[in-house]
This record gives sequence, structure tokens and C-alpha cells, in this order.
Amino acid sequence: MSLLEALSPASVMTYTTAPIQVFAEESQFIETIEEKINQVALSHKIATTTLYNLAMSESSLGEKRVGDSGKSCGVIHFHKDYYPEENARCEDDEYILNRAAEMIAKGEEYKFTPCSCVQFVKAKGAKLPRGDADDLFPNTDVPSVGGVMILKYWKPERHHVAYIESIEKDGYHIIEANFKKCAITRRVIPINDKHIMGFWQVWEE
Repeated sequence: MSLLEALSPASVMTYTTAPIQVFAEESQFIETIEEKINQVALSHKIATTTLYNLAMSESSLGEKRVGDSGKSCGVIHFHKDYYPEENARCEDDEYILNRAAEMIAKGEEYKFTPCSCVQFVKAKGAKLPRGDADDLFPNTDVPSVGGVMILKYWKPERHHVAYIESIEKDGYHIIEANFKKCAITRRVIPINDKHIMGFWQVWEE
């Protein structure tokens, strides 16, 4: 799987796979966020579920409009350091959805995830609850390949999550969204690294 495929909300995010009702393009009453998403997806000729899943993942359809400790905002989060124009208009849902749809139409939806460690591990297939990394705490001490490592960095303390690619003698080989570089990076973390808080695992019912 290519990096683009790995990051594509359309291919990996599973909030919804069923078609959403498509509202007529000429509809005069666009009130709910779902209706706005349908309308914008129609106008850009993209899959409604792609835009819906992205908005759900980023902000729970607008319920959580602010992220990254205030640096990102909108129904789809645009970071002010990388998208200042979009960030300045983040309360304008129609504008934000159209900008996101433009990027999706160009195959650039992967650009939304490199800055967000949570969105990146979700895009890799990890099943995490929605929210920021600071909202996530370990539920196991047992690491697993394909699982999520939770780390604690900086002051005030901030949580960070990474995807475990392999576990070797020299440590955990991880791939992560590097927030400072806004890029995807790989590194090795020693087994006893002091920053490791624990791991996240979805328990089977």
C-alpha cells in the first residue's frame, strides 16, 4: 500500500461505509452539516463518504472545532501555521468544506494527516476513540505490531501517539506524524524509553 493509500480517509477510515443520502444540487434548504457535505461533494464530484469521514474524523462533524491546542480549527481542521487563510475563516463551514473537497478532488487528502499524530495512526488502521492525543491514555502495557504507542513529551506535558511497525532487539520501530515538521517520519525508540506511557489496544468483545 502506498503512503497516499495508507493516509486516504476514503480507504481506511471506517466511520461510515454506507452511502449517505445525496441531496439535490438545486436544494434551497441547506441547514445541517450533513446536507452541506452532500452539497459540496456533489459540486466537486467526489465521494460524499470521503468528505463525511474526513469531517467526522477531524471534528466529529463540527462538535470539536478546535484542535492542536488552539492551532487548528474548523469542521475540518486547518492548521494556522500551514493554512493561515483557511484557519482565519474556520467558522465558515461552506468555505472549509469546499477547500477540503478541492484537495480531495486533486488526490491531496493525505495533506490533512501529517500534522496530526492521532489522525495518522487512525489512517494506518488503528481503532482509536475520536479526540486529541492528550485525551488518550494507555489501556495496556503490552505492545503489539500494528498497535499504538502512547508517549509523553514536552512541558506542559503533551501526549503523542505512534504506529508500531515492528519490535526488534534495538527497540520499537515506529512511524509517526511529526508535528513540528508536519511530515511522516520513522525512528527507533528503546524498549525502556522514559517517554513511553504505555500502549492502546482494542479489546475484542
